[in-house]
Amino acid sequence: MMVELSDPIYTVRHVAALCHCSVRTARQLVRRCGFPPNLGLSGRQYLFDSQAVMLWWREQRGELRPAGAVTPRVKSALLPASYQVVTKPYARRPRRTSAA
Repeated sequence: MMVELSDPIYTVRHVAALCHCSVRTARQLVRRCGFPPNLGLSGRQYLFDSQAVMLWWREQRGELRPAGAVTPRVKSALLPASYQVVTKPYARRPRRTSAA
């Protein structure tokens, strides 16, 4: 089913088409904190203002950040930067034998 992104009100299918993802993933996106609120016009269907969704999408893609602004990337919020993660070496599992 094709959706028109020029519609004034977006559904979850519109969000999926805009984000190039599945409808299931779009449902997870609309429940996240920071997504524009549901207009509440329908009891069973999520409906959103198209301008607010487009603004949210541009923020997610980084189009609204000032030029030259770099967002720092942290490996993990719980670990300090100097912490070394030690991984275990790979050990093969023993083969299963048939009980014959």
